[in-house]
Amino acid sequence: MKKMMFRGFVTVGILLSTMFFVPIQSANQGRDDAELRDSYVQMPARIQENKKAKVTVRVKNNGETTWRGKGKYMLKVYIRRGPSGTGVYQTEDLAPYVRLEDDVAPRETHYFTYYIEGPSHTGTYEIEFSMANNNERFGDTARATIQVYR
Repeated sequence: MKKMMFRGFVTVGILLSTMFFVPIQSANQGRDDAELRDSYVQMPARIQENKKAKVTVRVKNNGETTWRGKGKYMLKVYIRRGPSGTGVYQTEDLAPYVRLEDDVAPRETHYFTYYIEGPSHTGTYEIEFSMANNNERFGDTARATIQVYR
């Protein structure tokens, strides 16, 4: 692997011979991007243990590619901090991976709607939301806090 400088730009590639230079570029480099804000997450501030609640998350495709439904694109939901103040076991009840059902073209907005269930361990949970393609996160992240009570 050799770094070469051409007119002020750094290019990384493979030097095949003195006559040919083939640049290498990641297939998804700069292609997937998502706009996601804390205010785009609609979920209750409190939930009773073992009870269900509706969650809606708005996401805008700010990338260059269409997110294909029923594929590898998903809203990845992660429990960032549990009641003890540290990360906790990821439970599908509170932090599911929500697969994209429909295609979302660039500049389009999509609403993920799903249900969570309050875990049996009470306390405050900090939840993080982001988009992912084949489990690789991209774009903005949003956070929300939920209190689980008995």
